[in-house]
Amino acid sequence: MALVVIMVLSGGAAWEGPTSATTEALQQVAASAPGSSAYALAQLSSAETSLLLGAGPAAGAPLRCTTSAASLAANCSSSPAGTLTITAFTIHPSQDALQYAVTISTSVTGGTSPYSYAYVGLPTPCTSKDVSSFSCNAYYDGSYNITVTVTDANHATASATGNLLVSCTNCGTLGTPRIYGEPINPAARTEASTAYDVKDGYVVMFGGWNGTAIFGDTWSFKGAWEPLDPLTSPSPRYDAAMAYDKASGYVVLFGGRNSTAYLGDTWTYVGNQWTKVATPVAPSPRAGAAMVWDAKNGYILLFGGFNGTATLADTWTFASGTWTRLSTTPTTAPSGRADAAITYDGLGNYAVLFGGVNVSGKVSTFYNDTWTFTGGHWTQLVTANSPPARSQAVFAYDWSLNYALLFGGGNATSAKQFQDSWAFAGGTWKELTPAYAPAPR
Repeated sequence: MALVVIMVLSGGAAWEGPTSATTEALQQVAASAPGSSAYALAQLSSAETSLLLGAGPAAGAPLRCTTSAASLAANCSSSPAGTLTITAFTIHPSQDALQYAVTISTSVTGGTSPYSYAYVGLPTPCTSKDVSSFSCNAYYDGSYNITVTVTDANHATASATGNLLVSCTNCGTLGTPRIYGEPINPAARTEASTAYDVKDGYVVMFGGWNGTAIFGDTWSFKGAWEPLDPLTSPSPRYDAAMAYDKASGYVVLFGGRNSTAYLGDTWTYVGNQWTKVATPVAPSPRAGAAMVWDAKNGYILLFGGFNGTATLADTWTFASGTWTRLSTTPTTAPSGRADAAITYDGLGNYAVLFGGVNVSGKVSTFYNDTWTFTGGHWTQLVTANSPPARSQAVFAYDWSLNYALLFGGGNATSAKQFQDSWAFAGGTWKELTPAYAPAPR
């Protein structure tokens, strides 16, 4: 069989070819390839040489082989590698207002691995990465045509282009870049769910509503708000319960409501990823449940809520992905209520629940009682002084000052929204008188 040697030059520079031993090894491979009528030699680097066996009547697509000066042995596939093809090029989200996190993914078939990736047209400050998938935050709005070029080990290439539209209602006209690092804020809302994500090191906020729209967005706060864009999320909702599970290292969200239904699903969040948890047993659908991490007992504690018909008084724990209902009676637990304030008292080593509202038909009863929970049992505290009856107050433990701080809330019966601040420590309430305070809410 006659062989025709075609010398391939690289970059316009003359090449004297591989060593005679390397050439001999390549010729042996070429001679053994049925149907080959020609082959080409190309020097990929000083240490590697490539051989392309030409296609003959019985050969089909060309075979690609490589040999190194070190081994003097050609490495060839017994079958053609196939055409390098980009099967999927996705930009998520491709268009989304108020979302600055984008994930770009490329899938390929054929060719010869390893593959290299190059991306152009990215929004600032995103930069190209030699990976099949990566995420970055776009800090400038506008329309971007992003192109990926994939190159295989034999220098075959394939390209694909997709469009990303970044827009921001807080940034002015589309196409006008906002200042890099300029803070943006979530849209105005109430009854959003928040928790501090210890593992990721920021506060997580999900959902809420503004009286018209119900939100399903996820935000982080670490000195400034940042919109997140997990690939999957809970459905839009408000008044869902949320707490951080320190034992498992993730945020837990339960229930809430939308415009048509009360919800009873369980989700976990960590590392910009929401995961729906399949639980054989779980609390019934509800909104306004009180939920907190019980450090002493090592589980998340959930109490009460409202399901659209009845105000609930059941107590649940969540640990290792499993819900468990605790046995309580009306005399040993708070009465049914929703939107009670709850936190964990680090000094007393127990959960503290205050207030809430019981809804029965058209009658709403607001509470100002205080309960502690530890060891699987509720205990009502008798306090000489306490905040007025209310629901939807915010309640959190101040570890630097060693007391739980309660602020605001409302009482529809007295048509009042509160602006007062209260400290709870050692089983006692004390009203604070700060020089400045948020507006009533």
